[in-house]
Amino acid sequence: MDLQERICSCRYWQLSRLPCCHAISSIYFKTGSLENFIADCYSVDSFKLTYNYCLEPVEGQDSWPTSDRPKLKAPGYIKMPGRPKIERRREPHEQPKAKKMSRVGTVIRCQKCKGVGHNRSSCKKRSATATASGGQSTTVPLAPAPSAPPTLPLSSTNQSTNNSKRKVPSQTASQKSVGTPIVTKKVNSLSQTLQH
Repeated sequence: MDLQERICSCRYWQLSRLPCCHAISSIYFKTGSLENFIADCYSVDSFKLTYNYCLEPVEGQDSWPTSDRPKLKAPGYIKMPGRPKIERRREPHEQPKAKKMSRVGTVIRCQKCKGVGHNRSSCKKRSATATASGGQSTTVPLAPAPSAPPTLPLSSTNQSTNNSKRKVPSQTASQKSVGTPIVTKKVNSLSQTLQH
């Protein structure tokens, strides 16, 4: 703060030529007159010199002359062929919109063994159970009709029934050697009940 040079570190006094709060407190502490430290442009004499000449006021929009021509209208909307684009056009320096969401940081959990790091299709427990059962799934064809002539109990073709749409499991020669004895017992019992 310098009262002689009229300078303050906040720079308000230099910019506005009016003393700031720091200058006012120091002026009242040193001297009691504040008018001596205000710039001359804020005095009444300079104000009278500024407005000494007559300034004609500018007319507003209400006093503008109205035109006889029809008012301008916005151009009509022309529907262009093709499907309208929803997304905005990106600038050349912008990156294109990402199509797939990144999987970085996501944890994959198996639904079968509840392990982390693999899913159900690549689970080791699933592959172990598939190899234990032979790796082949047994097909279940439709049961033969009761009124049809007796056929072999283990036929490889599917036969439709009029009374019921129940499916009976049957095995081929390759499946007999691979399948478990529990499945063969069930197939034999079902075929015997259907024949009777």
